[in-house]
Amino acid sequence: MIKNIRSPLVYYPKTVNEMLSLYKSMPDSLLYAGGTGILASKNTKYPELPGNIIYLRRIEELSAIRRSEGYLEIGACAKLNRILGIGEHVLKPALYAAIRNIGTKEVRNIATIGGNICSPYRTKTLIPLLSLLETRLELRKQGSSRWINVRKFVSPEEGLHEGEVLTRLRIPFNNFNHQSYIITGDLKSDYRGALTFACLASVQKENLSAIKFAAGIGDNGIFRAREFEEALSGRKLPLYAITEDPVFARLTSALKNQSDEVSSFHSRQIEGLFLTFMHSLNDML
Repeated sequence: MIKNIRSPLVYYPKTVNEMLSLYKSMPDSLLYAGGTGILASKNTKYPELPGNIIYLRRIEELSAIRRSEGYLEIGACAKLNRILGIGEHVLKPALYAAIRNIGTKEVRNIATIGGNICSPYRTKTLIPLLSLLETRLELRKQGSSRWINVRKFVSPEEGLHEGEVLTRLRIPFNNFNHQSYIITGDLKSDYRGALTFACLASVQKENLSAIKFAAGIGDNGIFRAREFEEALSGRKLPLYAITEDPVFARLTSALKNQSDEVSSFHSRQIEGLFLTFMHSLNDML
C-alpha cells in the first residue's frame, strides 16, 4: 500500500451531454482520454491526480471521424494513429507528417488529437499547421456551443472559457500542391529552443498563385507574416536571389516587429526554412 496516495473517483459518461453535465457540477475534475500528455508532465513515479476524473473514451461521438464534401471532421478523442489511417492522400503531406512527428507509434496508439491541441505544447505541434488550414474547433459546455478558428484557441481571451470542452474539429480540404512541415530541435529536452515550421504553396505552371507559412515558437504562440505572403503570391517562378528581392524585406521586418517573442536565433531559423522551401519550388520546375 502506498501512503498518502488517494485513488480518485472516475466517472464514465457515455454521451457528450452527460459529460458536460458532470463537468459543470465538478469544474475541477480532470478530463482524461489518452492521458499521454498528462502523465508525461508529472515527474513523479506516482503522479498526483485530482479527486475526480471524467473518462472520455466511452463517448463514441468524441472519437468519430467523418468526411464531407468540403472538410474532414474529427472528434477530439480520435487517436492519432487512427487519423493517420485515413491516408496521406486525404490528410495531405503536411498534416500527415505533422501527426507522424508526434511521439512514437505506441504513443500515437493512445494519444488523441484533442489532447495534443489542448496540451501546453500546442503551439509547437499541430496548431501552427492547423491555423494555415483554417481549421475550426467546436467548444461546448452545458447549454451552449461555439465554433472558433484554431488560431484564436491559443488566446487566453478567446480560447477555452470556463466549463468548455473541445469536442471536434473541422479541417477544410485544400489544393496546396507543395507542402512542408518541419520540427527543429527536441520538444522534450529543449522545448523553448525547438521550432515548428509549416509552409503551403499552390503552384500553377510557373506561377506561385498562393503561399503561406506559420511557425510555432515556445510559449509565444504562432508567427505569421501575411503581408509578405500576399506580396509573394502571384509571382513568377523560379525566384532566384530572393534575399535580394525587396519583397523579402517584409519578412525581415515582420520578424523584427516581433523581436520580443521571436529571438534572433529563431528569426534566422525561420528565414532559413522559408528559403529552403522556396529553393525546393525552384528545383521542381
